[in-house]
Amino acid sequence: MTATPATTPFPCVQPSPGPTPAAEPGQFVVNSTCDGDDASPGNGSCATSSGECTLRAAIQESNFEKTENTIGFNIGAGPQTITPDYRPLPDITAPVIIDGTTQPGFAGSPIIELNGARTSSTNGLSIRAGPSTVRGLVINDFESFGQLDTLVGNGILLASDSNTVEGNFLGLDITGQIATPNTNGLSIVDSSHNRIGGLSSAARNIASGNEGMGIKITGASVSNSLLGNYVGTDSSGTTAVRNLYAGIWVEDDASDNQIGGKEAGAGNLISGNYNYGLAVAGQNARRNIVQGNRVGTDASGGNSIKNAIGIEILSASENTVGGPISGQGNLISGNGQGLVIGAPDFSATGNKVQGNLIGTDVTGSARLPNTDSGVSISYTPGNLIGGPNPGEGNVISGNGDFGVAIVYERAVGNIVQGNLIGTDITGTLELGNGASGVEILEAPGNTVGGSIAQSGNVIAGNGSGVSIHGAYATGNSVQGNRIGVDSAGNALPNIAHGVFIYDRASGNSIGGTDGAPNTIAYNNGDGVRVESAIGEYRKRADANSIRANSIHSNSGKGIDNVAGGNNELTPPTVRTTDPASGTACPGCAVDVFSDDADEGRIYHGSTMADATGHWTFPGAVTGPNVTATATSRCGTSEFSAPVPISPASPTPTTTASPTPSAVPGRFAPYQAYPVGSWPESVATGDFTGDGLKDVAMSTSYYASPNDWKVFLFVQQPDGTLDCPIPYSTHHGGGDTMALTAGDLNNDGYTDLALATVNGTEVFYQQSGTLQQGVLVSSDLEGDVDITDVNGDRVNDIVESNPDIRLLLGTGSGFSTPTIISSQGIGEVELGDVTGDGRIDIVGTRGDVLVFQQQPDGNFGAPASYRDANGSRYSTLEVADVTGDHRQDVIATVWGNSPNSKLEVFPQNQLGTLDAPAIYSTLDLPGPVEAADINGDGRQDVVVVHDGYQRAGVYLQNSDGRLSSEEVYQIPYASSYRPNGVAIGDINNDGALDIAISDYNNGLIVLRQNASSPTPTATPTPTATTGATPTPTPAGVHDAAALKISLPNDGGASTPIDVRVQNLGDHSEAIGVYADVMPPGGPSNPYGCTPSGRVLATTVTVAPGKKTTVSSANVSFACADAAGARGKAFTVVAVADAHADDAADCGPGQLQSMPCYNALAGDDSNPSNNRMTRSCCKAGQ
Repeated sequence: MTATPATTPFPCVQPSPGPTPAAEPGQFVVNSTCDGDDASPGNGSCATSSGECTLRAAIQESNFEKTENTIGFNIGAGPQTITPDYRPLPDITAPVIIDGTTQPGFAGSPIIELNGARTSSTNGLSIRAGPSTVRGLVINDFESFGQLDTLVGNGILLASDSNTVEGNFLGLDITGQIATPNTNGLSIVDSSHNRIGGLSSAARNIASGNEGMGIKITGASVSNSLLGNYVGTDSSGTTAVRNLYAGIWVEDDASDNQIGGKEAGAGNLISGNYNYGLAVAGQNARRNIVQGNRVGTDASGGNSIKNAIGIEILSASENTVGGPISGQGNLISGNGQGLVIGAPDFSATGNKVQGNLIGTDVTGSARLPNTDSGVSISYTPGNLIGGPNPGEGNVISGNGDFGVAIVYERAVGNIVQGNLIGTDITGTLELGNGASGVEILEAPGNTVGGSIAQSGNVIAGNGSGVSIHGAYATGNSVQGNRIGVDSAGNALPNIAHGVFIYDRASGNSIGGTDGAPNTIAYNNGDGVRVESAIGEYRKRADANSIRANSIHSNSGKGIDNVAGGNNELTPPTVRTTDPASGTACPGCAVDVFSDDADEGRIYHGSTMADATGHWTFPGAVTGPNVTATATSRCGTSEFSAPVPISPASPTPTTTASPTPSAVPGRFAPYQAYPVGSWPESVATGDFTGDGLKDVAMSTSYYASPNDWKVFLFVQQPDGTLDCPIPYSTHHGGGDTMALTAGDLNNDGYTDLALATVNGTEVFYQQSGTLQQGVLVSSDLEGDVDITDVNGDRVNDIVESNPDIRLLLGTGSGFSTPTIISSQGIGEVELGDVTGDGRIDIVGTRGDVLVFQQQPDGNFGAPASYRDANGSRYSTLEVADVTGDHRQDVIATVWGNSPNSKLEVFPQNQLGTLDAPAIYSTLDLPGPVEAADINGDGRQDVVVVHDGYQRAGVYLQNSDGRLSSEEVYQIPYASSYRPNGVAIGDINNDGALDIAISDYNNGLIVLRQNASSPTPTATPTPTATTGATPTPTPAGVHDAAALKISLPNDGGASTPIDVRVQNLGDHSEAIGVYADVMPPGGPSNPYGCTPSGRVLATTVTVAPGKKTTVSSANVSFACADAAGARGKAFTVVAVADAHADDAADCGPGQLQSMPCYNALAGDDSNPSNNRMTRSCCKAGQ
């Protein structure tokens, strides 16, 4: 209310004519509603110049008395209003009791009103001396006009210690029903040991209807007690008369204050407030205790009088809400949100919430919902909801949203223990929360339940029991809970799943073998569901451990890994039951269960699968069925198919991981591996040195800079891909992060190169895995490729940025980059497209540009190629797709059909490109690769279409032309983004598969069906004894995909025993040669004949397979026989000439001479046998 100036004194009630009763010393009786000053302050008599005793005059006289004084009232009869006239009343500077109950006519409700209508930014009473008491007044209409100022606008300001405020209306009219607001009803500022209210109804204050707070405690105010008050309702406690900002607000250094208590009548009614019922705010607001209150209900505890938020602890620590002793718990129901613990500065920690009813009525047997969540913890660590000891658990049930929500990345280390979540106070009847019982969103390292006795929660009757989701939701533990059952273990299902993990939540633990399993049963969905979203949101949920629980009788699956959840780790098989044994992923932990159906009611124990995947559990199993789960770094699998106990257990049918519906064709339906970021490029190669093709994929920005990663999917011995290993990168912006594979330090192992905005980053292979990347150049990169450009048998790097730059490899590093061109090139490909045996660079800036390498190693001006329509090209590949042993250029024209094209520029005998052969293609052709898909020795073409998401395969016919496009479905993508594609045998079945980096869905794999044509072996070449074979001019590269070891070497005239592995993509006829020559030369130093390499034998090896060549006798007659014997020699493996240039090594890695892998042999020290040099490397 705005004060209105007046020209005449405010009308007031003056004493009746006649003598005024004499007052005792220190006792002053107010007999007038006027506002006059005392005529002679300090004379011990309250009298104005007119002879009446006003409240102002009484305070003035009291302030001169240093002992405790009393101010009573005798203003006629009945209700009276005192209105200070344009100025504040004096501060109270001496202890005094101001007692409105002395007014004649008082009958339990205050009838002396102190009204601030004619003042501006003042307080009703400012008490600066204690102990003082204010009792039985109505104080209203003192406002600071729009500012929540603590020092003015208060009904009562307490700025001294040990005061009592009881039986007052603060912010209401004299009826106790209508708001007549102060800014704050009462403020306690830097003062302690004050009591506001009391245990009796007569001591109750009604602090309602104020524009700011009903009661505010601020500054260094400690050990104050707020008891039995109504804050936010009328005097009956049945109707809201809201405080606008908060009912009770505790802030700054206010600590050790008591809000309510366990004694009868100690609890406050805190309801009907517009924002907060009670808020404790500030890092130093510590150890405040909130007990025995009713927050959000009426006085009966059976009906809602809503606060927007019942209780909020904001950036405050070590506070307690409730307690384990009878009477200490609060009723927090009927609000918008029940209880919120939050901190924008992440500082609200160490708070306890125990023994409360949250979302039920006062009996704990019926719903009285908070319409949002019961308890919410956001951005803040280390709080305890419940506890393992008697009385510490809360009943958190009946709420409209979550029972308990723990949200956002700084909410770590919070504990939810011993609560009933979704049941009544007995733990047996359903009072479910509307959403999940416990929700963990983007929050790491929290515990639901625990491993000690009685720490588990009963979580039943909710939407889902426990939901965990978001990229930061990792390392959370759910242990020892009853989920879907009541406190006695009887069915009380959650409506959806028992535990639901999704949306990039990874590395969480459900149960465990340390003695803290959950019971997860009778839920209407799955027991535990782990789901990676496939589609627009690109989210992955993996590495979640689900172990040793009792999971049974759920309507869905016991464990359901959906859409890439836990990487859809293949479940184990159970083959026998006495003892229990079977197969699982190699090296996986296998948990063994008994169940009456196909889940796992009884956990018996665990064992490990060996390197071949076999496992045996030595303990007893009870049945009637035996099931098992497997756990690896990828997470835990679904349950195996159940096998009944019998003396001779039948071999069960393996339950396959769910895949999309089968479609006819060469490739099986796709499999998706979400990674949680935006995939960009992909490469295949043996990145772990075990002879199996792995997959590497780069990703770009999704939610944070940490999303610029490289993920390594390692192929396991059973042909599956392990869950991805993430590597951080030096990338700092932009999207495209091109990948390519090759040996970059000449050690015979496949490394990985990544184009980043900061230069080319190389991930070297060492000790069976990729190491963290290092930058080898320093500039913006767009594309990167690898081959031996200068013919020194050491791989080099070619970058486009968009300059083309060449980094020559030394085996231990790279040269300073040489700029080849500054013509704004995007993609680059490498290969001999001019027929001179030297590596050329092919790029595009719309046209096809060929930079021919000159004899001196420099590159000439580019030759430009287009079709007759002047098409603009977007993606390129270099390979022999015309069957003439010459490398051609494949280019795509982006757009919608019929304007989209696949064009092949064939290389002619003159070393130039002819006009392209043009092939129809689907809309939006993207990245393109060439490989021998059907194993017929000819290079085929694979193209991925953006947007509509199809993979197309063009097989090369015997006439050198491409067939029409075979089309295979991959997931739909809403974004027209350049995906990546790579080819390789990534399930070790001898057939090539397609790996696609899908911007929306992660890694997509198309595996060839088992019914695909069997690769045809290439005829064995005719050997010429005693002479080095003449290479095919187009280049023979396939031996670059071989690894050779010498388990048994020898000197001259000694049998050679060689193990050969074909890491190529089709069958190879491999010639094995010997030469008595030290590694690196000089040639024939011992005068041996025949001179040079001598063919020992030729073998045909299927792709990805090994064979041992033994007893292949080669004899040398050496002039220096003694020098030759026991010395180093070289063994060379050379593949036959194939019409599939660049199948394995990548474009541009072919030589005009046969590539080979060379190993030094020394029969005097076989341990020195080692690869000495290689021309091209495996896994390209």
